Amino acid sequence: MIRRKNLRAVWLNILTVCTILLVHSPFAMAETATPKEVTAAYLYHFPKFIEWPDDTEFAQQQSFDIAILGNTGVADAMAVLSGRNIKHTSLAVRPCEHIACTDSAAVVFVGRTEQQHVAQLLHRLQGKPVLTVSDIHGFAAHGGMIEVVFSHGRATFIINHEAMRQAHLQARAQLLELAIQVIGR
Repeated sequence: MIRRKNLRAVWLNILTVCTILLVHSPFAMAETATPKEVTAAYLYHFPKFIEWPDDTEFAQQQSFDIAILGNTGVADAMAVLSGRNIKHTSLAVRPCEHIACTDSAAVVFVGRTEQQHVAQLLHRLQGKPVLTVSDIHGFAAHGGMIEVVFSHGRATFIINHEAMRQAHLQARAQLLELAIQVIGR
């Protein structure tokens, strides 16, 4: 009997997260969202399910910065989200051409065009509470935190839980349950 209640609670949490990720996405009304738009929606929603060492610090900042390194298509898709609130502060999307541009960001998205710089970026951000996200194949396996995966017309993601722990970030259980794979759980 207790297990049935726990299972019901897990499924309710999963359904809640799916609803939030899909229904509240600014791209939800589009019949077919492009991969760049789906990635933008993920980048907007992921921080809502991540706990930073001091979440209250964001309320004191002027903006919650998401840096987009390379891949201007994602930056363009994110533009419609600028000014919305994340962690009680205004979202600012910053397209970046150089790794140094990512220093003050809370989230860094690494576009496929920057694949040759992934190791350097991850080394630079090592131990810092910065959520790293990419759609580069193998990103999570090589130390990135969230890898967005497109397969058979669906968008899913892989979470590197160990990389998040090393950066003092904590993914909520609802997000972990939605991942197709969790590395270092």
